[in-house]
Formats: sequence, C-alpha cells, structure tokens
Amino acid sequence: MIDLTNAFTKVYSDERTQDAIVPAVFRRIGMHEFSANSDLMSNSKVASVSMRMPGVPGLELKTIETSATILQYIRGMARDKSSRGLKEFTLEDGKAIARRIVPSIASAESCVSCHNKLLDGDVYALGDVMGAFVVETDLTRPIRLNALFAVGAFFSVLFASLLVIKRENLRMQNVVNALTGRVKAESYANFLASHDSLTDLPNRKLFLERLDLDFAKFREKTCKNVIVAIVDVDDFKLVNDTMGHDVGDALLKEIGAKMSGLLTRYGGFTARLGGDEFAGVVTVCDGGLWPEDLGSDLLDVLCVLYECNGVSVYPKVSIGVSGLNDLDERGPTQLLKAADVALYASKRKGKFCASIFDDDLRNEFGRQTYLTSVLPRAINSGEIKAILQPQVDAKTHELVGFEALARWTHNGQSISPAEFIPLAEDTGLIGYLDVAVLKHAIALLRQLVTRSERGFRLSFNVSTKDLQTDDIVKNIRDVLCSSGFDPQLLTLEITESVFLEDWSSARRRLDQLKNLGLKIALDDFGTGYSALSYLTQFSFDVIKIDRSFLQQLDEDETRSILLSHVIKLATNLGKTVVAEGVERSDQAVMVAELGAHVLQGAHFGLNIDTAPELLLRSSVTHRMSA
Repeated sequence: MIDLTNAFTKVYSDERTQDAIVPAVFRRIGMHEFSANSDLMSNSKVASVSMRMPGVPGLELKTIETSATILQYIRGMARDKSSRGLKEFTLEDGKAIARRIVPSIASAESCVSCHNKLLDGDVYALGDVMGAFVVETDLTRPIRLNALFAVGAFFSVLFASLLVIKRENLRMQNVVNALTGRVKAESYANFLASHDSLTDLPNRKLFLERLDLDFAKFREKTCKNVIVAIVDVDDFKLVNDTMGHDVGDALLKEIGAKMSGLLTRYGGFTARLGGDEFAGVVTVCDGGLWPEDLGSDLLDVLCVLYECNGVSVYPKVSIGVSGLNDLDERGPTQLLKAADVALYASKRKGKFCASIFDDDLRNEFGRQTYLTSVLPRAINSGEIKAILQPQVDAKTHELVGFEALARWTHNGQSISPAEFIPLAEDTGLIGYLDVAVLKHAIALLRQLVTRSERGFRLSFNVSTKDLQTDDIVKNIRDVLCSSGFDPQLLTLEITESVFLEDWSSARRRLDQLKNLGLKIALDDFGTGYSALSYLTQFSFDVIKIDRSFLQQLDEDETRSILLSHVIKLATNLGKTVVAEGVERSDQAVMVAELGAHVLQGAHFGLNIDTAPELLLRSSVTHRMSA
C-alpha cells in the first residue's frame, strides 16, 4: 500500500494542472500506469492489477471503458444511487478475473460546480454517480501455480483460490479507499483555496476570476451589462466588541447567505472579500435589472432583524453599485474601483444607504484620481502648509496656544482637508503629510514666540491610520530632535475612531508618545458611541468638547445641562477642557461659566494671521502650558 500510494502521488503530481478537476485528473494520469507497474501495488509479483475510472457514458467528459457489460452496470449505478458497487469473480477470454466496481459519487459542492461549469449546464447534483472505480486482478497465473502444487487435492486448490480471491478483494477495497480519501482531501483543499472558511462563499480570488469571465461576455456582446455591488457592514467592530465574536461570525454568515440568495435569483455571484465586506456581480442579458434596483434590493434583504446565537441583531450596511455601461473606461478593474468609490460615497452620506456610480461620482472619481497623482509632490514641495488657529483662556481670553491645521492650495484653488486627508490615508501618505505639517507648524510657532517673547502650546491632529503603524513614534521623535521643540509643549489630538480600530496597538504607541513628554487630547468628545467610557481606557490629558455641543446652547436647556455635566466630569478627573467651535461672544461667556478652561473657534480667529491682536495681550499662567 505504501508503494501504491507513492506511485499514485508521483503520477498525480506530475500530471495535475492548476485548473484540473479531480475526476478529470484521474483520467489524465492514466490508471494504466498502475497496470504497467503492478509490482508496486502488491507484494505478489504474479498477479497483474489494472485500474481505471470510466465516467457515466454520455454525461462525463470522456470514457475509456471498452467493456459493454461494465458500461451497462455503470449506467445502472447512475440510475440507482443506492447501489454500493459490485464484487465478482469471473472467467473472461480464458482468464480468471477478480473485479471490484465502486461508484464515484459527487460528494462535494465544489466538485459538482466545477464539472457543471465545464459541461456548461446543470448536469450533476450532490449525490449523483459520476462514474466508477474499476479495479481488476488477473488471477490466472496465481491459480495455475497453486493448482500445480495441489494436483490431486481439488478441495485444497479451491480453498487456496478462495483465499486469494478474498485477499485480492480486500486489497482492491484498500486501494479504492485510499484513492477515494485522496480525492476528497484534494477536493476539500481546492475548495478552501478558493472559498471563505467562515461563510463558505467564494473568496476574492474566485470573485475576480468570475468578474473577468463576465467582462469577457460583455466584450463579446453576449450580455448587455455587468453590475458589481460591494457591501460593507456598518460598525461591525462594535458588534464584535459588545456582543462577542461568535455573534459577529454568525451575523456575517447570515448576511452572506441572504446576499447570495438574492444574487442567485438574478443569476449572479456572491463572494466575501474579507472582514465585513462582501461583493456580488450580476450579468444583465435582458436589460431588466438596473444598478439602482440591485442596491435597493440589497438594502431590503440585508437590513433586517437577525437572531444570531440567541442575540437579536439589526445590522446596517453601506452599499456601492456600479455598471459597465456607466463607465468611460470599461474593464474589470475599473468596474470594481467604481463600486468602491460608490461605497465610500455611502459612507460619507452617513452609512445605511446604497450609492450608484453616476455622473457626479464619475467627476468626483476623476478629481480624486488627479489629486492622488499630485499629492506626493504637494507634500514634498511644501504646497500643503500649516496654519495656526488660536486657543485662548476661557476667562481672560488671553492667548495660550494654537492648533495646527493642514491647508492645501493647488493652482489657486483651496482643497478641503476633508478631501485630501482621506486620500493621504488611502494611499499610505498620511505619515509623510503629518510630519510635513508638524514641521511647518513648529517653524511658524517659533516666529510667533520670537515676536511676542512668550511660549505657547501647540496641538496637532494625528490620523487614526497613522496610529496603526510604529512609524509615528519614530517620526515625531525625529521632528522633535531636529527642531529642538520642547515635547512638553506639544499635544497630540486623536479622535474616538481610534477606539473602533486596533485599540491595543494604538494604546501602546500613545504610551510611547507620552513617554517622550507629549500630552494626549481626546478630540471631538461626545460624538461617538460611548465616549464617557473612553476616559477610563487611557489617561488623556486634554478633552476637546465637540462643536456640536455649542450649537443652540442658549436655546436648549437640556444641551446646556449635558455640557455642564460633561465638563464637570472631565474637570474632576483632572483633565483640561477645551471647547472648540466658539463662533459668538455669548457662546464664549456661557461655555466659560460652565467650566471650560480653553476656547477655540471663529470668534477668536481661524488663523493667527487674521487675529494678530491676540499676540499683544499680556501673558497668562494657564494649566494648558503646564
């Protein structure tokens, strides 16, 4: 059996190709190799063994069986799925033949789908007989040899023959078991290589292959359109964090199953791209499906109440949909990129919606492509600069520090940070951008210090993406060393979104930054999911109240009470409270009365260059400079 397995493995590996399906592999490797090397299959060197695997006549790809009797028996096994095969000992052409026929059954979905794909139709289903293993042994010579030694002992010869038959049957059964096990193992390995282990959906590799095939149909004009939809589960990390990963996994399975069910009705294909992101592709032949319809149907099907491991979950999804007919440059890569652009448009709209790649997004996509191409040069050339927004003492309105904000003017046009910072994050340039803006901000601050002969604090926003790499610690350390700037005067601002990413790694890097002497501020406080609980997860030095708290502060008593308690809580925890978004003098007075320490906003100038009078006011000792 060891020799048999080695021989089989060698032939199989020599002849197998990447695209081969398992039964076709058996035919190609040629089981006559075992017949030609029968001494590898048995310790007996007198018995000639042959093996083959014919398919169901008329259904399989090809058949190599020449015996009409065996072909007829295989047809019978295909009709009667309960047949377990045939064991027989017969005389044929003057030879004593021991034969074992075992049905080859479609036991894996991947095997069925691969055969049906090549046969271009729904030929097979799970449980169908696709062919048979035929293992034969020519016992003529062993029987003759045994007969020569037992002439005159008829019963002894008969008994010996029966033993030989039994032994050969057992050996053939072992061969069949070994080959069948290897077939199943190879089939499962192929399935895992092309499918997601959690949802059993095709993975990204198989999705891209299907997308190429569908595009070929479009190019050959056998279909009218190809539509791609990308689905992202909104705030999925929150599900994992609050309900457990078992619930999160169960939710992904449910969403994948429902999406696959919908797209299957359209003749489409569904895959899990990774994490909480799914993708589907549909070929449109009759013009009856539009991208808008697919996006709407997906929202209706996916955003329903699920029962996952005994927990009720109502997920929301963001969807991006694009069709080849809506693209200027048509290709699989462009189609997938367009759907991705539409997905991010849904995210910007506030999530829980479906966006279609249309003229507006096409223009936006073109603009993003252009800005992405010129962004590296803008960073290196200093085209992206820092401005310093004043921060003043809440009681005296005296200048205590600045927040450095990135600004980009390109060809005379001002480009919003909300536009170019996400581009820098997506292209991996955010670290270089942060370093460039911080260096320029420190240079500007030195000029102000020289003019006023006073020291000021500097606050600087750090991207969540930047905190996901260890480069941030090295980069800021290098900037401080090269500039000589006092690290105790630098505050790094982070947003609550860092808690929804890899918080453990981010916290380690924030600890390293604090060890350099920096202070850490929690920005946009109060806009997330459970901001109060974040105060216990890290020792923040500064809390920045989001500008939304100041809106209609004088008209909404509830808002005023809430803000008062938030400020009191932060103050009692020893945090410096900064209120941003102060646009009017009455807001400044009210926030100061509620206990805020530092104010920032348009009322005091969006840039120190527009409010130079602040530099003339006398110095003040403030906890922000401590």
